[in-house]
Amino acid sequence: MSSSPSVSPQKPDFKRFGVLPSAFLAAGALGAAACFLGAFQHPTRTAFAWHFAFIYGFTLCAGALFWTLLHHATDSGWSVIPRRIMENLASLFPLVAVAFLPVLFAGPRLFSWMAISPAEDALLARKAAYLNLPFFYGRAALYFAIFLFFGGVLRRLSVRQDASAEPGLSLWMRKFSYAGIPLFAMALTFGAFDWLMGLDYRWFSTMWGVYVFSGSALSAMAFLVIVTRWLQANGWLKEVTVEHYHLMGKLLLAFTIFWAYIAFSQYFLIWYANMPEETLFFVRRSEGSWKWLAAILIFGQFLLPFILLLLQWSKKRINVLTGIAVWLLLMHAVDLYWIILPQSQFSGGHAEYEALKGVIPGVEFRWMDAAAFAAVMGPLFYAFLRRLASASLIPVRDPRLEESLHCRN
Repeated sequence: MSSSPSVSPQKPDFKRFGVLPSAFLAAGALGAAACFLGAFQHPTRTAFAWHFAFIYGFTLCAGALFWTLLHHATDSGWSVIPRRIMENLASLFPLVAVAFLPVLFAGPRLFSWMAISPAEDALLARKAAYLNLPFFYGRAALYFAIFLFFGGVLRRLSVRQDASAEPGLSLWMRKFSYAGIPLFAMALTFGAFDWLMGLDYRWFSTMWGVYVFSGSALSAMAFLVIVTRWLQANGWLKEVTVEHYHLMGKLLLAFTIFWAYIAFSQYFLIWYANMPEETLFFVRRSEGSWKWLAAILIFGQFLLPFILLLLQWSKKRINVLTGIAVWLLLMHAVDLYWIILPQSQFSGGHAEYEALKGVIPGVEFRWMDAAAFAAVMGPLFYAFLRRLASASLIPVRDPRLEESLHCRN
């Protein structure tokens, strides 16, 4: 391979991002201040709002890490040019870990099993070997160690290759990814069990990890489409062609179908078995105004994007595809909100079966939701812009760069 790149390095000047970084920082600061006040006025509701924002940032970065690992493990050619965007996002797990700290402090308000003693519930007593604080903290540390290691190492090796032109680094990244994929799958699955399914220790679903994974991968691919389009509009990444967008659109379609398949299969199996400890999750979310949020997910996260993405022209018209990607990121937020926030409406931050005898509270959008989202995502997006400006937007000495430049599908 030639030591001279066929594409010039594109390292953006951070100042060219204009007021966007400052806006993200300001939003983060204001959101954090509002959440601090909310923690005294409405502690449980603020805790759930923060948890929603944390999970959104976590799943976005986890999805980016998945696509980075998959790129290297499969030795993909077409995705070389836009790959650095995913690497930059996947390397932000240190910030995600910081956002997790308030979740730990608010644990008894969020996780029903932390609010009571195993002696008070025979079911919790049977699960106490897994649901106990030392093991919970240890698992969380292990999950973040996996995400931090692979997200950081793959980006460092990729950036190093820009300067050294060592083709052997591609092989190292591939080997790391072979090891990383099963570890990533384990960490994401059990993270989903602990941080989402664990909100109510009575409920369980063996498909839950795959469900969260599908949403993570879908949202990260949507993020890639949006950022690529934004960078192109500002004069960078001109090497990305309609063929790249077409491929990204195909992946959006594939994971839209995959998400819907997992969501329906999970619902159908639980409905058919009709076991109270399983059906409770869906009963809570199909009563009151929560059922309208469920309907929005059916039409908004599946039917509408599915129909649009089936059309070839929608995947090749960049602005249309970008609009679909923005919509999917919004629907991912609705999905997580529908999963997390109903749990906040029951006493002590957790639901008792007796609560089903009364009226199920409906959707209540509160100012804490916006404040927490700004507090978590503002600094995350600021750090992402910093990452974009710290290295070339394109892995200019990747051995498969030429294949990406001339990709066809």
